[in-house]
Amino acid sequence: MVVCGPWSIRKKLIDMYLIISMRYRIIISFIFFVGLMAVLSPAYAELRTISPEISVNPEGNFTVNQYLNKVGFLVSPLPETLITATFSGINLSGSTGCNQYNARYTSGSGAIIITTPVTTRMLCQPEVMDQEGDYLANLKHAALLLMNETHLLLYDEHEVLLVDYVSDGESISDDLILNSPFYSDMV
Repeated sequence: MVVCGPWSIRKKLIDMYLIISMRYRIIISFIFFVGLMAVLSPAYAELRTISPEISVNPEGNFTVNQYLNKVGFLVSPLPETLITATFSGINLSGSTGCNQYNARYTSGSGAIIITTPVTTRMLCQPEVMDQEGDYLANLKHAALLLMNETHLLLYDEHEVLLVDYVSDGESISDDLILNSPFYSDMV
């Protein structure tokens, strides 16, 4: 005996709705994924082909020329403080102007990932400690890098400049920042 009442019809309708709804979700998810790949592929290709003279291996010693502070402005390090970075193999180390720090990094194809830095625990003036906090936070958020013979620029995933390094005491060239493929999007 098959019972065909209002509840069984309702259950069948709900089952059909769920099946159709699942199909639409799969189709919409697929369309979203294809659209996302279409948008990201050119950006990724641009990062890989910015210029043949730009290296993606950040080996060397650098000094911070500017960094993004917590208010969102690029600022120079405080007078009489020196923020340094030494990229060597998979290790990143240096000075924050107060403490020494160490982290690990991996880079390739214009991308970089830096682990949370470990620091010594010296106490300095509050403004120097703020500078240290801003700089170390920038390292954790670094996602993209541009580099040539004397300059290294770290950007976040939204292509905002986080840290502007200069190699071995060379003075920075504004052309490197102004001609960056990300700079035009920031202004």
